[in-house]
Amino acid sequence: MNSARDQRLTLTAGITGAALVALDGTALTVAQPSLRSDFDASFVQMQWTSTGHRGVRRRRAGSRRR
Repeated sequence: MNSARDQRLTLTAGITGAALVALDGTALTVAQPSLRSDFDASFVQMQWTSTGHRGVRRRRAGSRRR
């Protein structure tokens, strides 16, 4: 049986994980204009950077579950 403590721990872990994902996306969004000007990158190049970052993040998260 799941104790109330286990359920609270699971809920806390889920909320913390969701908050970290949101924070990561926010940090990338805030940094993009600066990165774009620093590297003289086009809008399309920045889109590829964001897509690559999301792909790596998903891949790393998937490898931890195994």
